[in-house]
Amino acid sequence: MLYDGMDFPRKLTKLVANQSELSRKTGIAQSAISAMTTGKRRPYGDQVFRIARALGVSADYLLDDGLDEPPRGSELSQDEKNVLGMFRFLHRDSGLSSEEAIAGMVSGVVLRQPTPPRPPAGEPRSRRKKA
Repeated sequence: MLYDGMDFPRKLTKLVANQSELSRKTGIAQSAISAMTTGKRRPYGDQVFRIARALGVSADYLLDDGLDEPPRGSELSQDEKNVLGMFRFLHRDSGLSSEEAIAGMVSGVVLRQPTPPRPPAGEPRSRRKKA
């Protein structure tokens, strides 16, 4: 069954040169990508983000019928870039799922790298080599 009201299939068809390559980059089955390009299947929310990242466009572009062309250049504020950087750290570097990373950011829980122990009082923090 085809669905109406979204330009997602048209945009996906326009942007995707090789469905198997997109499948490899996103981890989404090639059959699912094929069904999305023909409008037989809607993408799940997380799939939209993985496809957008793999294609170098924003999820807004893929989902917003009012955007005929991808936005040019960075339109993110510094705060938005910071949030995105934190999400990427939590998701990629810390091994959390997308949902866990978002929940951690929303709840204010941030994973921190362990800090090295402080030297006992009276000991120098670092020893310099004498020349």
